[in-house]
Amino acid sequence: MALYERYCSSFEEFSSYEDFKNNFRMHPTPDFNFAYDCMDVLAQEKPDKLAMRWTNVAGEKKDFTFGQLKYYSDKTANFLAQAGIKKGDAVML
Repeated sequence: MALYERYCSSFEEFSSYEDFKNNFRMHPTPDFNFAYDCMDVLAQEKPDKLAMRWTNVAGEKKDFTFGQLKYYSDKTANFLAQAGIKKGDAVML
């Protein structure tokens, strides 16, 4: 099952970006967590696949794989936990 099928009640072809923007709906579970439910799954299934490319106006770029994003996400979560931040606490980054 594709990742999008887990959280979308139906997936169909859309006729345009506007159609997609106006009609696509997700239906996550009440305990849905994007980091665990999406990123960690992608990191497990495709750790070396390009997930994000950062660029700036000077032309510099840095690529991140799903595996790298999981690694950095886990490091951040561990840091926040060590700082006493718990699930449900409001945090601004």
